[in-house]
Amino acid sequence: MEQEGDPAVTAISEPHRDTEPEHSHINADLMRRHDGREAAEVCAPSPPNALTFEPDTS
Repeated sequence: MEQEGDPAVTAISEPHRDTEPEHSHINADLMRRHDGREAAEVCAPSPPNALTFEPDTS
């Protein structure tokens, strides 16, 4: 969240951002146990480029 300037928005979004890696690990484990396949078989090899939000200047 380097580009977020509003501390209130950062305070709301940081806890959610911090849980995302753990959710990925849980999902991968569930796929392994219930589908019998690895997450790498269905996921992209690398994450997409991050979106950049900028103020509307028009």
